Amino acid sequence: MYKYHPMALAGQFKNEWLPNQSIVVKLALAITLALVASVSIQGFLISDNLSSLLEEQTENFGRSLTRQVASQLKEPILSRDELSTEHIISSLLSDDNVFGVTIYSSNDFLKLARGINPAEKDIEKELSDRKTSYSWQDDDGGRFITFFSPSISNQIEVGQVYVTFSTELLTQAQNTRLAIIIVSTLLVIVISLLIAYHLSELITRPIYKLIDASKAIASGDYKTQFDKKRGDELGVLSESLNSMTAALMHKGFVEQTLSRYLSDKVAKQVLSEGVTQDLGGKNIEASVLFADIVGFTTISENMDAIAINKMLNDYFSYIDIASQITHGHVDKYMGDCAMLLFGVPEQDDDHRFHAIYSALLIRNLVGKINQARLDENKPVVNFCIGVNSGNMLAGNMGSPSRMEYTVVGDAVNLASRLCGAAIEKEILVATSVIKDNSLKNRICYEEFGEIKVKGKKNAVSVCRVTDVCEALKQRLDMDTLTILSKAKQ
Repeated sequence: MYKYHPMALAGQFKNEWLPNQSIVVKLALAITLALVASVSIQGFLISDNLSSLLEEQTENFGRSLTRQVASQLKEPILSRDELSTEHIISSLLSDDNVFGVTIYSSNDFLKLARGINPAEKDIEKELSDRKTSYSWQDDDGGRFITFFSPSISNQIEVGQVYVTFSTELLTQAQNTRLAIIIVSTLLVIVISLLIAYHLSELITRPIYKLIDASKAIASGDYKTQFDKKRGDELGVLSESLNSMTAALMHKGFVEQTLSRYLSDKVAKQVLSEGVTQDLGGKNIEASVLFADIVGFTTISENMDAIAINKMLNDYFSYIDIASQITHGHVDKYMGDCAMLLFGVPEQDDDHRFHAIYSALLIRNLVGKINQARLDENKPVVNFCIGVNSGNMLAGNMGSPSRMEYTVVGDAVNLASRLCGAAIEKEILVATSVIKDNSLKNRICYEEFGEIKVKGKKNAVSVCRVTDVCEALKQRLDMDTLTILSKAKQ
């Protein structure tokens, strides 16, 4: 009997292919395979059950017909009436389902075989085994089943009757049934694919909306909101994502607000996950610049507070942009003085040059700003600048309830003292810094001499920065114009 394996189709889909497909395709395939598997299993069970039932009915029919023939032939066998026996056999062979009849009398008086019958030796064997039926195959490959029944009269066996049927009809019925199952399964596959794909699109449509909204959020659009009208699990997910978006929006607002009080670099350092906000810090090699307004006390005596604030904000805005262009940042504003850091909190191997270059850039900017303010009859100021590099402690300073990220150390103090020793438009740098190999052929300077610095026993050798080298002058002029243009925007 033919066996049909419904799960054979599933093996054709390789596991490594599915991960590269969209959710719609995966879901459609999953639904289709589930439906096909269930229909196939059901078809297999029905087919198996029908085959068993058909075989059983065939057995019952064959036995019943053979017994009926044996009963009809008991009188002709006893009376040795061959004519009646031939008539009964001819009538039986007229049935399309009957292919052969064999009759034996117990006293061997009568032996008739008509149609297709098993070999006599097989009949004798079957007589000895007293079987009621057995299947066999002829030389041409035809498959048959022969049923046996004794012919009994007055409880005495007077003969034996063998009736042969072809199993071709049974095989055809099984093949037809298998073909119907295969065709119906293929039809179910096609219909299931169409329905499953449509259902998958309906199911995954809100997921793709979530994906689009997530991409918008990832690009920085925190105003994007997810659909909250759904009452299923996706609705709960949308609520959670909306809460997350609100938190990200608040974080962005905090970062933006914090960056107005701190530099972007420090703000990121403070808000970074995993970075402790305890007091203390670590020793680093960096540069610091102090830019102080010369004669600010005298200037402020002749101006009201609002005008002073406006003037300071104008100058400090340019200084802030200058620090950003030169890879530094404003650490703090102290009245009329600005403190700039280079090489902290982000490492910068060229922090010495960037600090001195920033000082020259500030001096150029102040000159341009002053010219514009004079044309508008506005008061002007000039800065004195001190720059120094060296080892310093960078970290959180203050108290547990009020702290700031800054640097402290002897190198920082010296930069402040150099700024105090400079006159307007002057840039003073420690000689040990200006003669570093990293600044060779990049900065022009002249000896200033030794100055006595408060807090140090020995005098400090100092140089006055005059300009950048010839190769960098065009860059300095371009950066100056860029900052002036950016500040106006």
